[in-house]
Amino acid sequence: MKNTIKIMMAALTLVFAMSLTTGVTAEAKAYKAKTVTVTKGKSKTIKTSRKIKKVKISSKNKNFKVKKTAAKKFKVSKTDKGKKQTVKVTYTNKNTQTFKITTKAAKKTKKSIPSYAKKIVKELKPLLADPDKGLQTALAGWLKRLNPRKSLTYKFKLGNWKYGLGASISSLTVEEVLKTYTTSQKKALILEVYLRQRMSYSYANEGKYCHTRFRGENPNPYFKKLYNGAFKGVCSDGARMAYDICRYLGIKAKCVSSDDLDHEWACIWAKGKNGTSYWHGIYTTSYPYSMKASIPAGDNGEILLTEAQVKKYVCSPNASTHFMALKRKIINKPTPKPTVTPAPTIKPTVTPAQTPTGTQGQRIVIPFAEHQYTCPGCSVPYRHKSSNNPYITNGITEVGSYKVYKHSTPTGIRYFDANGNEYIDINHNGFITDELETLSNV
Repeated sequence: MKNTIKIMMAALTLVFAMSLTTGVTAEAKAYKAKTVTVTKGKSKTIKTSRKIKKVKISSKNKNFKVKKTAAKKFKVSKTDKGKKQTVKVTYTNKNTQTFKITTKAAKKTKKSIPSYAKKIVKELKPLLADPDKGLQTALAGWLKRLNPRKSLTYKFKLGNWKYGLGASISSLTVEEVLKTYTTSQKKALILEVYLRQRMSYSYANEGKYCHTRFRGENPNPYFKKLYNGAFKGVCSDGARMAYDICRYLGIKAKCVSSDDLDHEWACIWAKGKNGTSYWHGIYTTSYPYSMKASIPAGDNGEILLTEAQVKKYVCSPNASTHFMALKRKIINKPTPKPTVTPAPTIKPTVTPAQTPTGTQGQRIVIPFAEHQYTCPGCSVPYRHKSSNNPYITNGITEVGSYKVYKHSTPTGIRYFDANGNEYIDINHNGFITDELETLSNV
C-alpha cells in the first residue's frame, strides 16, 4: 500500500512539473546589428544567412523604402545621405536583427569633353592666361577673318549702351581698354571676341544647338563648326554654346533669358575697377546685357526673367558692352612739296543714296522714296509712340547724330528714322549700332 502511494505521488509530481513547462516558448533574441552602405540615388539588395519572415523600417526617418525580395534577401532604396535610417528584420525562427543604413555620396564622374570643344579650350587657355596679350591676339584674329582689302581696314572700339541698346554712352579704344579694364573684364572680352568672330546670327538654324543639347545628343559637330568659324544660330544657341565653353574652361557663367524680350544671352562673373562684382554679358550671335551680382541663382546656371526683372537687375548705366569692328578707308597721303601748301580737303555731305556700303555693296541707308514702306504696327516689345508718324517707336537707338527706331515685323527687326529712311543691319549681327557708328565717322 505504501509503495502504491509513493508511485502515485511521484506521478502527480511529474504531471505538475510538466504542467509548469507546457506552452512556454524560449524568449526571442536579437542578433548583432549590421551596418550596410548604400550609394546615394541607388538601391541595394542585402542577403541574410537566415530565412526572413518580414522586414520593416524601424527608424524615425521613413523617407526610404524597404522590401523583402526573396527568402533570404531584402532591398532598400531612396535612402538619404546624412540621415539615421534602420531596418528591422524578423526571421522565421522569431529572432530579429537590425540593419543600419549608411548612405554615401555618389562619385562624381567627369563628363567627357567633345574633341572639338577640347581644341577650343586649348586655344582659349593661353589667351586667358595673359589677358592683355590675349585680347590683342584675339582681336588680330578677328581682323584677319574680316579680310580687309588694300583700300579698307577695320578699327575696333568697345561701345557701351543703355538698356534696350538705346543711346550710346561712350566708346573706348583698344588701348584704353587695356589700360582701364580689370583682368576679369578683359577675360570676358577675350571670350566675346573669340566666339563672336566664329559665330553668326541665323534664323534658318534657330534652336539646332539648343535642341541637340536638350536631347543629350552628340554636340561635337557644332563645336567643330565653332572651331572652324561656321557656327550659326539665334541668340539662345550662341548663349548656350558660350555657357558650355565656360563650363569646360572652369569659368563661372550664367545663361539669362526672358520670354518677354524674346532674348537670351550669356554672362560670366567679373569685377570692375571699383571692386564691384557683376555678371559681364558676352556677345555671341547677338547682343548681351550685364547683370547685377544680386540676380537670382536660377537652375544649374540658367535663369528665366520677366522684362521687369531684367530692368531690375541689369547693370546701369552700361547695360551692354561689346566691341565694334568699324570699317575705315586707308588714305595714303602724298608727301607735300616743301614750297607747296596742300589745298584743304572738304568733307562731302553724305546723303542716304551716297552712304557707305557694307557686305556685297549693300547700302546702310535706303531712302523712303525707294522702299515706300509704312509700318502697320509692331509686335512686342516695340510699340508705336506717335499717332502721326508710323516710324517712331519705343525702341530707340542713337549713335552720334543718328537716331533710329526699332520695328518688330514678321520678317525680323527693321530700323527706320523719323523721316522713314530705312537702316540696314548689313552684317546681320542683330543690332544697328555698328552701322550707325560707321555713318557717324564718314
